[in-house]
Amino acid sequence: MPLDDLLIHSIGKEDLIQLTKRNTIKILIKTIFGKQWYFNVDPNDTFRLLRIFIQLREGYLSSQIKFLLSGKYVEDDKTIAECNFKNGSVLHLLLKLTG
Repeated sequence: MPLDDLLIHSIGKEDLIQLTKRNTIKILIKTIFGKQWYFNVDPNDTFRLLRIFIQLREGYLSSQIKFLLSGKYVEDDKTIAECNFKNGSVLHLLLKLTG
């Protein structure tokens, strides 16, 4: 069962931590506020799934998260591999303002 399907079935934060994936790479996510986190991701994960990981881990609403790579917004349906991420690659996180 793909990880996207597991998330649809409301697995919890603890369950997500228990999941082990092969072929993971470590990427660095930075915010404009100076926060940064490392995430181990599967190259076949989508950026939509990465937004959900961040929501579960950091509490930001996934609907407010946008990713910036080389000055361009990253589309949700793209995979990590499609953007040629390697161990240590950096992704910038922006939060959409609401209200």
